[in-house]
Amino acid sequence: MSKLTKRSGFPSEHPSRQRLRVPARIVASQMRVCRRCGGLTGPFTDPHDDRVERFQKCACRSDSLGPVGREPWPGYDFNTAVELCYCCAAEAIHSGSHTLPFFCEACLAWVQAFNESFPGGAIPTERKATLDPSGVGLLGAVTRLQGFRRERIVNFTREKFEGVLEISALKYLEAVKEVQRFEAFQALNALFSTKSTR
Repeated sequence: MSKLTKRSGFPSEHPSRQRLRVPARIVASQMRVCRRCGGLTGPFTDPHDDRVERFQKCACRSDSLGPVGREPWPGYDFNTAVELCYCCAAEAIHSGSHTLPFFCEACLAWVQAFNESFPGGAIPTERKATLDPSGVGLLGAVTRLQGFRRERIVNFTREKFEGVLEISALKYLEAVKEVQRFEAFQALNALFSTKSTR
């Protein structure tokens, strides 16, 4: 069993594991990072079927339903193949399934360690928890996670790519590879230590 399987708790037969065979960075290679919303947008070859090319829309380009409200692509719970980590925003991660984590492996380990000090966990690690009707407070936590990530991306792109509305995902990932992930986690920790999530 791989580290990712142990950490995220995927059952080995889960359909979302199939797409994990193709690194998220490869899936995102033709996409661009939107400076307005921090989302990835653009074409990609579907990891479920390499004969199919799809187009992922960021929040700015989505219709009023957003990626969750549209009919999902085959093999996906919602129409987002890859995103940037919700903590460091420096790593492409797989998405599109309610069981996939919001974080890259390094950040996920820190978040899980942080959550051990809170009953029930303070920071949601995957979307599945937000589907639970008793987890209404988690939706607010996910909204804070999304805002945190968007702010990191906007601040970084403003500093490094002034005047450019969309940046190649690979160019962005190359520019942020020196990001101090632990500093990002400390900022996320501070955000969730000071606000109740439930």
